Amino acid sequence: MTSYHFSFARRCLALVFELSIVLSALAMPVADSAEADSVAIDSSFKEIVVDFRVNSTTIDPAFRNNSRNLDDIVALVRLLMAYSKLSVTGIAFCGSASPEGRADLNQRLARGRLDALESYIRRRVSIPDSVISRDDSYIPWNSLRQQISASDVPYKAKVLAVLTDDAIFGSENDLIISQLKSLDQGAVWTDLNSRYFAAMRNATVVFGLQAMRTFHRPKPKTEPEPEPELE
Repeated sequence: MTSYHFSFARRCLALVFELSIVLSALAMPVADSAEADSVAIDSSFKEIVVDFRVNSTTIDPAFRNNSRNLDDIVALVRLLMAYSKLSVTGIAFCGSASPEGRADLNQRLARGRLDALESYIRRRVSIPDSVISRDDSYIPWNSLRQQISASDVPYKAKVLAVLTDDAIFGSENDLIISQLKSLDQGAVWTDLNSRYFAAMRNATVVFGLQAMRTFHRPKPKTEPEPEPELE
């Protein structure tokens, strides 16, 4: 997985983590007697990324690492079906697009990729709507900024000056794109495209998983009745 994929998936992870906490608390069994079974809950998260071709919302197993990642989805679904004590506490879907296209097209691509991955999974396992959250904010500038910060590209300072908190979290996509395109007469934008934009065309799913382990409390040992004394 690329560093971009990792940083982008953390957005999905935050969504599913918040949802899992709520649902796990609601599902927590309450013991009503001293002899009740004890239940241990082990929680974990599984994140899977699927990449898309330019201007596409169709999942292509032959593209990049999709074959392996889709196999991971199938394996996880089979695991969920085989073990009744393994359950899904939350699923977050995130869709994204690279920024070189029109804003309305990028929004449709991001949502279409999110929907394609969600449909792929829901055709294979029954998932209640209550455990699903979605994020299709479509251009994850913050993740790009993190990659640029960790790089040694010669235009690093110029790009970071554009990717400010105010611009990113103010959703000023048109302004960001315009300023990036103007750097070094378009040379910076061209290099960003060749280095980073391909990895921005994806959808991510994060599964929140919960394994239930039940064990019985040992019953206290009873002392034998004392023998009656002979008179």
